[in-house]
Amino acid sequence: MTKKNINTWATEFDWMDPNDVQLDVIRKNTQVEEGELDPENKEARTLMSALVQGIEIKNQKLYEDEEFEESWYDQGIGKDLFGKYAYGEFDHEGKTYQVHVREKSSYNNSVEITQGRIIGPKLIANKKGMN
Repeated sequence: MTKKNINTWATEFDWMDPNDVQLDVIRKNTQVEEGELDPENKEARTLMSALVQGIEIKNQKLYEDEEFEESWYDQGIGKDLFGKYAYGEFDHEGKTYQVHVREKSSYNNSVEITQGRIIGPKLIANKKGMN
């Protein structure tokens, strides 16, 4: 694993280096475990409930499959560097947008660790506090 000087991390980060420690942190914090985003997962279920009950999404993006005569709205659970989130899609002025809902304390913890950046020197030292 390639160690980086904390004072120059921004200029030394190499997305193409598979051994870059910062890339390793991103990879580990965004890895999805088996069943982690499923309805049986309590956190995922709570996030989806917060989305459905807490936000009224107008003009939801409707997807249709004419072959199978099915239609559905795209909603679900995802995970990124800042943790899990529920999402829903909607159309506005000819474009599709996506809204995310996540637990604020979890997000605040991640932002504090990353100093408001996607990758920061504190993230390397405190990566176990994420997710």
